[in-house]
Amino acid sequence: MPDEVVDTPFGKFLVNPAECIGGCVKGGTVWDGPGFLQVIAREHGRLGEVDTTILDVGAHLGDWTVWLAQQGAWRVVAVEPAPVMIQYLKANLDLNKEICAERVVVVPVAAYSERTTLRWTVPYVPQDAGGAALSPAGVEAEIPAAPLDDFRFLYGRRVSLIKIDAQGCDFAALLGLEQTIREHQPTIVFEWEPELAKAHGHTLEGCVDWLGTQGYQVQEWPSHRQNYLAVPR
Repeated sequence: MPDEVVDTPFGKFLVNPAECIGGCVKGGTVWDGPGFLQVIAREHGRLGEVDTTILDVGAHLGDWTVWLAQQGAWRVVAVEPAPVMIQYLKANLDLNKEICAERVVVVPVAAYSERTTLRWTVPYVPQDAGGAALSPAGVEAEIPAAPLDDFRFLYGRRVSLIKIDAQGCDFAALLGLEQTIREHQPTIVFEWEPELAKAHGHTLEGCVDWLGTQGYQVQEWPSHRQNYLAVPR
C-alpha cells in the first residue's frame, strides 16, 4: 500500500496506512489511542511554559511530537533511531512546520546507557516496526546509541515529561538520563516489553527499584498494560 498524506485533527502526516501506527494516525488519533499520552501530557507536561522541554523517546512518525507542539510545548526533543522512520519524522515535521519549526529538535540516535553501537534483531520493516528491536547482539544494520544526558544543552530550564517507547531499551534509556532525572525530576511514562528487555539484561523489578532510588513511585497505566507512569514522590 503506497504512502499517503493524511489530515488529522492535530496536523498533516505522511503515513503508510498498512503500518499499525500509520493506520492509527490516519484514523485521527495518536498511537495508543485516547486516554493515555495526551492525558499524561496535559497533567504533567507543563504545556505552554517557556523553557520547558518534553522528551519523546521513540518518536516514530512524530504523531505525539506534533501533537505536543500543537498544544504549546516550548520544546519537544524527538528521539528516533531507525533511519527510515527518521525520514518519515522529518517529513511530518516539515508538513507541520508552522508549529514545529521553532519547537521540535530531532535527535537521530538510540537512547541508551552509554555510547555504543546496537543492531536490529530482525530487519527493520516499517510495516512491521513493532517486530524490530535493538540489541548488542543483533544482526542487522549498525545504529549509533548514546545517553540522552549528552544532549542536556537542548533541554532548557526544565524537563517536565519523558516518554520512552524503546522496544526493550527503556531501562537503558533511563540510565542514560540519570543526571537529567536527578536535576529535573520529570514525570516519566515508559513501556516494558519483558522479552526484549532481557537482551539488555534488564528486568521490570530492577527498573522500578532504580526509579525508587531516584525518588519515584511507579504504577501501571490502567488502560494500557505494560505501560508505566513514574511520578516523583
